[in-house]
Amino acid sequence: MPVGFEQDGKASVAREIVVVALLLAAPLAVYWPVLHYPFVDLDDQLYVFRNSQVLGGLTGSGVAWAFRSLGYAGNWHPLTWISHMLDVQLFGLNAGGHHLSSLALHVASTLALYFVLRSYTGAAGRSAVVAALFAVHPLHVESVAWVAERKDVLSAFFWVATLAAYLAYVRSPAMLRYLLVAGFFSLGLLSKPMVVTLPIAMLLLDYWPLGRWRRGAALILEKVPFLALSVASSFVTVIAQYQGGAMKGAGHHPLALRLANALTSCAAYLRKAVLPTDLAVYYPFPQAIPVWQWSGAAALLIALTTVALFGRRSHPCLPVGWFWYLATLLPVIGIVHVGGQAMADRYLYLPSVGLFTAAVWGVHQAAALLRRRGAILAAAAMGCLVPLAVSARNQVHSWSGTAALAENALSVTTGNWAAHGMLASFFLRQGNDEEAIAHARAAIAINDFAGARDILGVALTRLGRADEGIAQLREAIRIDPGFFSAHNDLAVALEGQGRVMEALEHYRTAAQLQPDAVEVLDNLGSALLRTGNPVEAMHHLTTALRLAPGAADVHFHAAVAFEMQRRFAEAARHYQEVLRLAPADAEARAGLQRVLSGR
Repeated sequence: MPVGFEQDGKASVAREIVVVALLLAAPLAVYWPVLHYPFVDLDDQLYVFRNSQVLGGLTGSGVAWAFRSLGYAGNWHPLTWISHMLDVQLFGLNAGGHHLSSLALHVASTLALYFVLRSYTGAAGRSAVVAALFAVHPLHVESVAWVAERKDVLSAFFWVATLAAYLAYVRSPAMLRYLLVAGFFSLGLLSKPMVVTLPIAMLLLDYWPLGRWRRGAALILEKVPFLALSVASSFVTVIAQYQGGAMKGAGHHPLALRLANALTSCAAYLRKAVLPTDLAVYYPFPQAIPVWQWSGAAALLIALTTVALFGRRSHPCLPVGWFWYLATLLPVIGIVHVGGQAMADRYLYLPSVGLFTAAVWGVHQAAALLRRRGAILAAAAMGCLVPLAVSARNQVHSWSGTAALAENALSVTTGNWAAHGMLASFFLRQGNDEEAIAHARAAIAINDFAGARDILGVALTRLGRADEGIAQLREAIRIDPGFFSAHNDLAVALEGQGRVMEALEHYRTAAQLQPDAVEVLDNLGSALLRTGNPVEAMHHLTTALRLAPGAADVHFHAAVAFEMQRRFAEAARHYQEVLRLAPADAEARAGLQRVLSGR
């Protein structure tokens, strides 16, 4: 009988209740503070609080946009967008509610992982330890505590659900069960394309614990539809990342450097899995990697692969866990470079399950000759889990705000231009332009990128140094001509100097680059009103109102546009909407009186 069908680890109902209670309590104890944390100035604005489609809540047009949003934020994950829309529908912009959803998904995945592993192996105790490691490991804090990483926790839930459906299919093959596997897998792909490696994980589980390997080619044929879905998802992802600017060209970092970084990252992840210290939200890509470092990493990986292969008969958990780790990490290892980071803690969210499984089952088998093995292993598990939970709780505190997150990254890394950029963005949004300038300059000194130039230009302009600011904004556009925010910010600066026609050129460019950016459409409409063109202005303002019907500024400019055309009834309606949204708006009140008397 295959191991996957054994029931040698049956737990009593009482023990089962205790295990479930602990697996529920542990992640809640670690992550509860996040319910009081705000959004951070690192992609949360793209995913939630400045995304006009998400801010509209769960609507038909929003769902349609989610499936059309190829390339937005460098990804295509419509189900993730829909989950953010649902959060806005339920919680508005209360960040605690958004954190609660991510935490709930993490807890659900933890419990599901326990039940799935127990069902596959019949080993309740070992399954509980793996699930507990998943629940409280510090490497997973980034995936759970970062609202913009909803895609991690959502895709992981569907990953585990797919494995549960797959086991049901294996035990009793039927087309409906097979389609259920495909359905959950598809939902995972629609949450995050990293799920493309799931068919490989299925094949590994076929080897152990399911014991189906003797079926040979039939197993591959069984996975062909899933592999086809993975190929299609990978193709779409490459297009999305290219269009969204997340994929760096092959010349951005030499292939040799990317390969060396892939090797050292694989080894570094192992070290962080065992000793999770110096964790940061961003690890800068190195300019060079010493030969001893990447060759040592390669030697370590070869050695561990050799051990896993040689131990496959007596310890089949080793090759399964090890190749699970390598395979699931492959899409994000950086050979095809996406983003500017060398590695990321969040990339271990799913791969770590393989490491945990190999370690827990391996230690259990290695301790076979110990007396009172159960008590000793239980004590060892607690000796690992408690420090990890404490470390994770401490790491959670670094997500208490943008400044804390960036300062933590600066304290444990060197040359972290991205952390300086985060602080620059944070201080700019807070109105602290001097601090924004200081951190933008610090970022530029390390890595001259368009985002830092843009922040520097806006801050200088707001301080009355418009010529310097405009020069910086032009430099941002030179570095990245497709950076719509820089075009919009340059247009604002030019309009502030009365150079409205120049501003219009850049507003139009920004609107072409990001057609659903409400702020850009509103600015373009307002500038057109200044040039006496209310008809064209209304074209852009109408689009903005369709995207963000609750935007008071857009309603105000629409009212002005209708008033300029002497369409007083429409103007009055928009002035009234402004006053509903912002009752203290004196200009709207005066405009309403004016158009009512003009009628």
